[in-house]
Amino acid sequence: MRPLYFRRMLCREGTYYTLMVIGVFLWAVTFGANLLVLVAGLLTGPLLLNLWLSKRTLKGIEVSRHLVGTVTAGQAIPVDIQVDNRNKRSRWVVAVQDRMRGEWTGQPVKELRPRLFFASVPGGQHRRLTYRIMMPQRGRYRFGPLRISSRFPFGLISARRWLHDETALTVYPRLGHLSSAWQRRYFPVPQGTTGSRRAGRAPGDFYAVRQWQPGDSSRWVHWRRSVRQGQLIVRQFEQPSDKRFILVVDLWQPERPEWEDLQRVELIVSFAATVVSDLCHRPGFHLRLTLTGSPPQTIQGSTNAAVQSAALDRLAVASATHQVDEGAVWESVAEEFSGPSEIVVVSPRAGTLLAKNWSDTAPAHLATYWQIIGPLERRFSEYFKAG
Repeated sequence: MRPLYFRRMLCREGTYYTLMVIGVFLWAVTFGANLLVLVAGLLTGPLLLNLWLSKRTLKGIEVSRHLVGTVTAGQAIPVDIQVDNRNKRSRWVVAVQDRMRGEWTGQPVKELRPRLFFASVPGGQHRRLTYRIMMPQRGRYRFGPLRISSRFPFGLISARRWLHDETALTVYPRLGHLSSAWQRRYFPVPQGTTGSRRAGRAPGDFYAVRQWQPGDSSRWVHWRRSVRQGQLIVRQFEQPSDKRFILVVDLWQPERPEWEDLQRVELIVSFAATVVSDLCHRPGFHLRLTLTGSPPQTIQGSTNAAVQSAALDRLAVASATHQVDEGAVWESVAEEFSGPSEIVVVSPRAGTLLAKNWSDTAPAHLATYWQIIGPLERRFSEYFKAG
């Protein structure tokens, strides 16, 4: 780890101590007291010893930080700080200070400087301590640089070394809970096939058995059941759903937003993140997430962990504006539309006259496929509970 720079400075106690030594020396010189000159010289010894030992304590000391992989807003995360002693002898009284600041957040976040104290680190070994920090809101945060310091042995002079160890952390939007009404509305019940009529891999999970019909593949014959019943029995498999789900997130806010406007934006982002996370745990869906902007941002693909991660990364740093081109969003959606698809526009304008902008610009052939919901509507609270 590359050190940024190193310096030594007097602590508050060291400043008082130095002033005392200077006072004793000036008193001795003024009144010609040789004994006091000797006392002033002896009092200088601890300062010089502290000056040397504090720097020596930091030599051969390496520090590393270990963060969690993913986190959502409102969670407290553990941050591990490990101190490695590359020397043969122990090092005493080592303090490590970290720094956490918001690189991009929807609202200002106070910079934090947590500090850990290591009483001793034996030679050739390491010590690890953990502090916990609350991530207040979604966004991108940066940790570092790390500062190592030591005031060993007298606490008069502090030696400090800064290490270039910066780590970025993306905090996902806060996740809530989707109600059973939402599940019934948008998630179909798996349906069984009439049997597989193609050779190769099974088309889905095992569902049931039935009598053989012309055209069924011999690969799916259940021979044990067939012998028992005296007729050919084939396995049925769940038909994977190829349902397409399009979620449009309207990142709109007034030109001069109030606190309630900002909260509504955060609520729809949280709703979108919850829907994405829920869908990506359900195989057989094709998800398209579109965020308003210039141009609109789109993430799409079959629901899986990679699509979930990409979508949550984008939602974590999504910013609202008072200028939204609804027509451009609809053009982006219509380009990839291959019905039947469910299109949900989640917007802070739903339930107000401003929501008419979406219906006025929507293509005619999508009229029966889309709906708009938002925090100001009753349906929204029926579908979603904030975390």
